[in-house]
Amino acid sequence: MKITNSIILLVLTFFMSSCKNDQDQNTISLTNTQSTDTSENSTSPQITPSPSLPPTLADLIEETPVVIAQQDMPWSFRPKKLTTPLSFSAKGSLPWGRINPTTGELHGIPTEVRTYDNITVTAKKDNTYDVIGPLSIQVVGDSFKEQAWHLRNTGQSAFSASGGTAGEDINLTNTIAQGITGTGIKIAVSDNGVELNHEDLKDRVIANASRNYTLKASPWIGDPLPSDLSTSGAGHGTSVAGLIAASGWNSLGSRGVAPNAQFAGFQYIGSSQAVAFGVDQANGSFDIFNYSYGNSTCQFTPLPSIIREQFKWGVRNLRSGKGAIYVKAAGNEKWGNLGDCHPFGGGLPYWGNSNLDGNNSIPEVIIVGALDAKGKSSSYSSPGANVWISAPGGEFGKDSPAMITTDLSGCDHGFARTSNDRNTFEQGKSGNTDCNYTSVVAHFKTFKIFDFIYALSSAARGVFFR
Repeated sequence: MKITNSIILLVLTFFMSSCKNDQDQNTISLTNTQSTDTSENSTSPQITPSPSLPPTLADLIEETPVVIAQQDMPWSFRPKKLTTPLSFSAKGSLPWGRINPTTGELHGIPTEVRTYDNITVTAKKDNTYDVIGPLSIQVVGDSFKEQAWHLRNTGQSAFSASGGTAGEDINLTNTIAQGITGTGIKIAVSDNGVELNHEDLKDRVIANASRNYTLKASPWIGDPLPSDLSTSGAGHGTSVAGLIAASGWNSLGSRGVAPNAQFAGFQYIGSSQAVAFGVDQANGSFDIFNYSYGNSTCQFTPLPSIIREQFKWGVRNLRSGKGAIYVKAAGNEKWGNLGDCHPFGGGLPYWGNSNLDGNNSIPEVIIVGALDAKGKSSSYSSPGANVWISAPGGEFGKDSPAMITTDLSGCDHGFARTSNDRNTFEQGKSGNTDCNYTSVVAHFKTFKIFDFIYALSSAARGVFFR
């Protein structure tokens, strides 16, 4: 059994995005627009330099300004008016901001992590005026989120040699701005294990819910840290968990598709993968189950009937009767090597077919293919009539972007290590000093992640939560 990778990014985002407005609020119009303050029926013009002010200074407004903003989240500051009526203007460079000339509310959605200095708000009444400022507005976010093209594709390279195509992402911006961040959603990440104490994951872990199927007895509750940390692929499950639910706005790493969701890690790959484990990893108090692994598809691998029955039961009974959401990678075998299945296959190639993995050929499991940063089918993504949807997965991270996410901590474990020649980020440079993050996880040979953004989205948005 191979670790392939499907992450719960896709179904998640698809449904979260389907409930949004068509206009992407990543770009805030700086021309006059209808104010959100309908009670005063005012407009919000672009921040422009204030006109010449009268010479008399008076106490017209007061308030301690909110000078911390969160990336991709609505921000606003409204002065307290000591008298009325007043007219307002603002001065300074705040390209994402607007000011309401009647209420004085300064508002917008910042998209970049940086500090904006020398912002002032001026109130005017007759021949008097008052000023708040100059202000420095600090936008906080996540260190590498701007390289996460699957969240917002601006054509960035994600530390590879080339960039993607702007707009080819999961269209999540409005969803996050509406506060839909996965709060209350629980996800099971069944993989080769997860580093639960990772700095960008530890706050999202469900206590006493992770499982380790290398333990001797049921219920297998325990630390799912991979058994063998010597291989680069040992970080796969940790990377999958980060793409799903890495914490947001903590100035660390990137950001999960559902940064306020919670998860448990299952160490399934690396165990004996007994039938009992296959049944157990499809059961529990979770909304979504993510499986980022698969079998070689040069021959049919049947699914034991008792596991199939568990999936059938789960979609009808789990999640308080609404049914669990099972998502799985289509596979990494657009083509493969017959030697994976037959002793005499040698180096003969074959074209893959995701249907030949019995785990992928039942209607209870949503199968997801992979797209690269240009919106095309990824070079490895397994085809098949069973593929429901496709989502960002990227390429190999050297010539073109893979995925930015969490990795096993330290430069001697996981994908990122000083000996990795994929790019400087993997070598502990470009801000990744401790090698706690990776930019090549989408494909490290058989370790490829298909971003399953739609399942989490659907859950977080409540589309399946009727």
